[in-house]
Amino acid sequence: MFTLLLDLEYLLVGSGDNFTQAETLAHIQALQQTEAVAGLVAAVAGLIPGGQVASATSLIVAAGANLLAISMSNNNKGRGITLNLHWLPVTYFESTAN
Repeated sequence: MFTLLLDLEYLLVGSGDNFTQAETLAHIQALQQTEAVAGLVAAVAGLIPGGQVASATSLIVAAGANLLAISMSNNNKGRGITLNLHWLPVTYFESTAN
């Protein structure tokens, strides 16, 4: 029963993760690489006839990775960050310094 309530809270509210300094820097780098690859995929898919949906999807992924990497980088004060992902009623994220 307790596990079910925790799962229900995760689905309705969201989740939070604490990152150390090393984990924060690794995630920032991974997000920046994701942004670069998604941007390249968007550019190539936009040139293919019928690839506009894939291009738009890749641009959304690139923009999301960019926003998250910038937020993590700006809030990293040398001790890592806390990243909170909220699902309902609106999907958004918060990153705060540890």
